[in-house]
Formats: sequence, C-alpha cells, structure tokens
Amino acid sequence: MKPQTALFLAVILCITASLANALTLDVAVLDLSKAEGQCIGERAVFDLLAAHPDFNPRWITDLQPDTLAGFSAVVLPDVHSTGNLADGWAQALRAYVEAGGGLVITHDSRGLPPHELFPEIEAVAGRHIGQRISSFTNHALTFGLGAFDAAFGDHWDMQPGPAGEAVATCAQDKAVVVVGQLGQGRVVRVGLCVGITGSGEQQVPEGMEARLMLNSVAWAAGTSPWHLADYGDVTVALEAQDEAVAQPEPVHVTVTVSVRAAEIAMPVRIVLRDEAGAQVSDASVVVEGRKQPGRGVYLRTQAQVELPTADLPDGRYTLSAEGEQVSAPQIAVNLRGQLMAEDRERTLRAREVLQNTVSKFVFNQGYEFNRDISLLDPYMAKIKETGFNTYDYSGGDIWREESFEMLEKVLDSAQRHGLMVWATFNPPSGSREIAEWELEKRQNYYYETVERFARLSLRYPNFVAFTCDDFDYNYGFFTTEMMAEMARRWRSINPDLYFLPLIYYGGITEEFMRTRGPYLDGVVFHFRANSYPPSYIDNYDPKDFDMYGDVQRYEFKRIRHIVGDKLLISGVYIWYYEKGWGVLTPDEQNPSVEHIVRDAAQKFEISHDYAIGTRIYGLGIDHPAYEAMGDLQKQWEHEGSDWGRADISDPEKEVRKYRVALDNPPYFATLLQRPSELSEQLLRQLDVPQIDLHWRMMEDAFDPHEGR
Repeated sequence: MKPQTALFLAVILCITASLANALTLDVAVLDLSKAEGQCIGERAVFDLLAAHPDFNPRWITDLQPDTLAGFSAVVLPDVHSTGNLADGWAQALRAYVEAGGGLVITHDSRGLPPHELFPEIEAVAGRHIGQRISSFTNHALTFGLGAFDAAFGDHWDMQPGPAGEAVATCAQDKAVVVVGQLGQGRVVRVGLCVGITGSGEQQVPEGMEARLMLNSVAWAAGTSPWHLADYGDVTVALEAQDEAVAQPEPVHVTVTVSVRAAEIAMPVRIVLRDEAGAQVSDASVVVEGRKQPGRGVYLRTQAQVELPTADLPDGRYTLSAEGEQVSAPQIAVNLRGQLMAEDRERTLRAREVLQNTVSKFVFNQGYEFNRDISLLDPYMAKIKETGFNTYDYSGGDIWREESFEMLEKVLDSAQRHGLMVWATFNPPSGSREIAEWELEKRQNYYYETVERFARLSLRYPNFVAFTCDDFDYNYGFFTTEMMAEMARRWRSINPDLYFLPLIYYGGITEEFMRTRGPYLDGVVFHFRANSYPPSYIDNYDPKDFDMYGDVQRYEFKRIRHIVGDKLLISGVYIWYYEKGWGVLTPDEQNPSVEHIVRDAAQKFEISHDYAIGTRIYGLGIDHPAYEAMGDLQKQWEHEGSDWGRADISDPEKEVRKYRVALDNPPYFATLLQRPSELSEQLLRQLDVPQIDLHWRMMEDAFDPHEGR
C-alpha cells in the first residue's frame, strides 16, 4: 500500500470514529420570506434542530448551487410558493442531491411540487384527513419510532416512485414517509405538516413527531439515526392499542424496541400511572430478538402486554417503560368506561329528539329578518307550512352579542310555530378574525359559545342541537382534549342539548369516531360526491342522475358503517353545480328550475333512506325545490315512514352494475384517487370510455395482459 493511500484511509477512519461519537451535521433550512415566497413551519423546524446537539442549522434564502454546497442536508418546510427564486432552482436541487446532498421535504409543498421535482421518489400524493401515524418498516430512518398522532389535522399520503420506498404509513395503510436514493444523495418526503399545530401556529414538534423529523434529517445527511444523542442502547416506543379504554377492559400495549446491538433478551416493565404519578397497574415482558442481515437495518422487535384496569376511575393516565439502559418517552392513555356507558344512553335520547329532522339552513331570501324583524314570524310560518320541522340559525363569522339576541328571537318565533331550532358556528378556518386570535382566546371563545347555547336551551326547549361548519378542516384545533372540555361544559348545563359537527366525505373515519366519538352526538354529513366516483364506476358521467344517485347511496352506506350507532344527518346542497355538488347540466352551465327541483328531490329521497334527518343548504324557502321536498316529507309523515330505515349491508350494491368487462377496447385507463387536470384533458381529447384500475386492483380482478 502506498503511504499516501494509508494516510488517506487513516483520515477516513478517524472521521468515521468521530461521527459515531459526536455528530455535527450542517443543515440548511429554507426561508423564502425575502423572496416573497412562503414556507410553513420553518421556524419550528429550525428551532428543533438548533436545540439538538448533533445539528448545526443555518438559514438559507435561495437554492443556488453555491448556497447548497456547504450543507449535509437541506430542509424544505412545506413550500407553498417559491416566490421570485432565481431561475434554475429545480435543476440546482436535483444536482445537489445527485452529487451526494440530502433533502427533506414536508407536507404537500405545492410550490415545488415534489412529485414533479423527484418523480423517481414520489409518484403521486393526496391530502388525507387524520393524524395517526401507525406503522414503520425496518429502515434506518425509523430507528426508535413508534405510533403517534401528528399535531396537524391532516397529512399527505404518497405512492412511491420507482426509486422510492415507503417507511411509514398512516392508520389507513397509506405511505406518509417515502425515501429514496438519487445519484449519490438521498431524498425524504415527510407527508406531515411538521412544526404546525392544528390551530395553524408554529410550534416545535414534540415526542415521536420530533423524532421522525430528526431521524429524517440525519438519514438524508448520510448518517444512521441511531448515532443521534437521543438514543440509548435500548430505545423503547409504546403504543396503546386504543388511546381510550373502557374499563374493565385491559390496556393493550405494543412495545417496540430498537436496539443498537445485534441481539437482545431483556425484561422491560410497563407501568400505568395516574395524574398524581402513582402507579396503578403494571406488567412485565421479556423482549427478545436478533438483528436481520443486511445494511441499513437494525434490531427492531415488538412485544405485547396487557395492563389491568378493573376498579380504576375514568381519567387521564400515562404509560412508561422501565428497564436497564432503557430510553422511552411516556404516552397518554384515557380510561373512559363510565363515559362510554353514559354515551350509549345519551345516543338513545338524542335519537328520540332528532329522528326525522328536516331543517332549513339560513339562506333567508325573501325573508331577511336580520334587516327587518317583521319578516321573522312569516318566515317561520312558511318553513312550517312547507313541511319542514326545524330551522338552523347561523351567527355569522363570530357569535357576538347581537347574534345571541337574534337567536333568542328566532327561538321564540320558532317555538310559537312548532319548529325545532339548531345553531351553527364557524370554525377558525371560516373566520379570519378567529384564526388570528391567540390559542387560549380561540379556545375560550368556543367554550363560552357552547355554554351560552346550553343556557339558552334551558329556557327554550325547542333549541335541540348545534353544529360547527367545515369541522374536518379543523381537526388539529378541535383535539380530543378540547372536544372533551367543550362537552363537559355544555353537558353540565344541559345534557339534552346535542352536538353534530358538519363533516365531508373523507373526514368521517374510524380514527375520528374512536377518538372523538364520545364527545359528539352524531355528524352532519354534507354530500358532494367527494369519493371520486370514477375510481369505482366505469365511464362515470356526472350528468347522469342515476349514476349520481347511486354515488350518494354508496357514500351514505359507507358513512353509516363508520358512525355506527351515532346519529347521521344528511347535508344537502341544492344550488351548487360544480365539483360534484349536484348533477351537472348537459352544457355544464347554470341549471334550470326543473333541473334544480329534480336534483334536490332525488338527494332528499336518498337521504330519507339512509340518514335520520336532513339539513338543506341553499336557495330560499319559496323556491319550487322546497315545495317538492316538503311534499315528500308530508307524504312520509302521512305514511308513518321514518328516516334512515334502508338496508346498508352492501355499500357497493348499486355501483357494482356499472363495472364492465374489458372486452370492447380502446379504453382510457386511470389509477387516481382524485381528478387531475391532465386526466380530464386526455379524456376529452381521446373520446373513449374511461375505466379506473383502482377497484380492479383492490379485488385482484385486473390482468395486465388486458391492457396491451
């Protein structure tokens, strides 16, 4: 060996040994404010890295080659807009990675977008409402990670490209973290909006979300995350099978152990403590395992334990792991057996009150009583005469004193005309003023609003329920803890006032019902064909009344399965004709009165089959559509036909008939979760039937040879 070669190898060995003991990774975090662009969560990500001994973060304001060259990794925090970045930034990023740099991109970063910038890594992405990150593969990036709930209310799930690999998935088993090698460098796509709370504020991530981000940056920089200072010889992550447990059921815990050594066999004790820190339950398990062969993997093993809960009261508890050289963060577990028993009884009472609800929501054309109070009584009389039994009043962007004063007048008038009343408030996403308040002020506003609703409902028994608009856009703000506090406040005043938030398709999930279900009494499901019908109906035509009706049946059945015994109120639009909010007209222009009436009546009838009531949104009460719906309701009342009695056992029964055999080509085949501009353009240009491969692949009914 030549002396120079020996010296070079010695230097490499010294550097490697140094990295193993004390890392100092130079990391760039992009700030586009000076370029009139926008990143989301950049300050929180920077602060997370700055507080860690192994990272040396620095701000960058451009993506020029000379700027990027000095860093082991670059973080692009949810790039909404690139502003006036100098031309060539995309090519510079690719060149940086190919030459050995690391890149971490969070959330959708639609200003790039990632799937166009790095199609080898990420093929396609889509928004997913939900916070649970549930499973991880054995990849260097996942060292020490276990299931957790992200701070923000949604995330982006992805399909890996040909060079991409999914290393973390959400509760729906869709990839939320995708990694890949490009040239000599690495790319990490993190679908979470890291550094942002559900209420839209920047906040340094904590717990497993912080671990995920730190691991991502370390791996992108070319370092195995187990070298980070956070991790001990044995790193434990705990996951309760359910974050809320109904006693006397035990707490089922998955113990995930990440180990630096090649094998392990050691006892670990899992402890449940109450809010005072006292131990109330425990269990021990021997964790055993041996590292799998191969580079970039580590010893990752799991064990299951059960902790008894009999005789424990409802409340918030913490789980922790104890053992020699064990590093493990605590996690929270809620025991709510008494609450669940009360919830079942409450649901029965709510059903008695809200069964067959037919509600007119605002849109007071011709009866603008906010301007002329003399119109209020005639309006309530007209609603009753039409065949409706409920009026839903909105206090506007913010419920102010005058809003409550008007609600009292509405309640009084409605009571005299035999009408029930609901009230609607806006979430932070629906009011810029609320969104700009400090978090505590925002929370107190909603606490105080529902308390005032409850006090009013004691004086006016016809005030039976309230709702929140666009609720699923605000899951990160309306956390389980906040909903529990809201419920405690209004139910302690009047337990017979009910809350049914307005949620769209995709927002009503098993995860949502499991975590927040006991703090609501049902949901208002506003139908607008959000399930992307072309993914399960071949050659879907949004102008076809029969197809559109079957989509509504399909969605309502699926939602009924998810909500279980909780109440389902249908939300129906009768004036929007875009994006699937109604049957499109042949020319896709403004619909005729006849078209509106037919569309409204069809949605009303299908709602009657699958929901216990409905809430009609749009147009004034004098529109012929209301007369048509009212006549149907009067007929059902005469016949004694209750709402929500149709069979829901087979959600796909009505849509299955549209699925055709592939025996008459050509076809325009797609594999999409939602429409894209490109697919719409191609469909129009090709003028051939559209078929989607999604349901065929789900049912293993697609032969690739058929696509030749």
